[in-house]
Amino acid sequence: MVRSVQRNGGGDGPQTVRAQKALVRLVQARRLGPGAQLPNQAQLRALLGFSNDSLSAAMNRLVELGFLQRRRRVGTTVADPGATPPGLWRIGILTSSPWEEFVSPFDSQLLHYLQAHIGRRLCVPCIYFHTPGLRPAVPGDRRPDFPGLTADLESGVVDGLMSRFSVDGESATEAWDPGVPVCYAGSWEEAPCGACIDYRELVVNGVELLAARGCRRIGLVSAAPPTAEFHRFWGGFTAAMKENGLSIRPDRPVCSGQGPQGGRQVAAQLLALSPRQRPDGLMVVDDRICTGLCAGLREASDYRPVIVTHANHQAPLDFALPVTRIEVDIDALADRAVSMLLARVLDPTLADERVYLPPLAVAVARKDRRICA
Repeated sequence: MVRSVQRNGGGDGPQTVRAQKALVRLVQARRLGPGAQLPNQAQLRALLGFSNDSLSAAMNRLVELGFLQRRRRVGTTVADPGATPPGLWRIGILTSSPWEEFVSPFDSQLLHYLQAHIGRRLCVPCIYFHTPGLRPAVPGDRRPDFPGLTADLESGVVDGLMSRFSVDGESATEAWDPGVPVCYAGSWEEAPCGACIDYRELVVNGVELLAARGCRRIGLVSAAPPTAEFHRFWGGFTAAMKENGLSIRPDRPVCSGQGPQGGRQVAAQLLALSPRQRPDGLMVVDDRICTGLCAGLREASDYRPVIVTHANHQAPLDFALPVTRIEVDIDALADRAVSMLLARVLDPTLADERVYLPPLAVAVARKDRRICA
């Protein structure tokens, strides 16, 4: 396991750090602006439950950092409520182990941008890699296996969790209460709270592009089965087909396994059909599958359907056949998810919210046709 865990600077003790966080949350919750006066120390002690020593040390530290200021005959006031004390908040990122099968460029790029946006907000990222089978199986214990996470949560090291994970249709934290705010970032459509790729809109745009190019027999290629967990993009495919006057036959859409090997399996399935049964257009929801699909078709036949695929703007892949790409901006996805989580770290009473990042349909000049989302 590789983690980046950094203690708050200045040699502050645990109680002082907790008092700093409580004071920052108090300012945010009461929406105190520059110059607003804080309650006196006796009132703060009653409100927050810390000793005078811890409160004094915490306030001194926040004055040093420019968050608070002391004014003669006035007391302690807010200097800059938007000034995040560096290193005060620690955000855990739950992500796939780099040794797991099918770790995609999307996963690695999203992890990179999540760390970057957490750091830009002067917070400390703490990375926890999923390690299946780490703990012995206990009936009723559905906590996921992330080394060090439970201990860090219990000791108050982590203030919020950014989950990249869903397990059997649930987020990695849905089966147990971590005691801190949780947001999700990625492709899971039913995340309780977080920023998700709008696959429904992406698929709708893809079908419309294929229909505009004269395709009448369109197949949807995806590793995700048409279940309730993925109802949004399957529903989007069905709706877009009907909107364009196209029918969905039993031999379409086509599902596959994961990664390039899954794409080659789809190519074999398509080539096993008679020429009249084959789709003339394919909407592929995974660029890794698309690489295998294109390679399999190019190597084995002259069958050339029109292909549109989801792709990642920051980690584009190459394809063996001409492909129109609908791209997702991973940087923007990470930025939105981190903003949502930090808002809930500062104000834990905020309700859960799920935000979908839709395609923008902006053409980009390049060898392949690309559309950014």
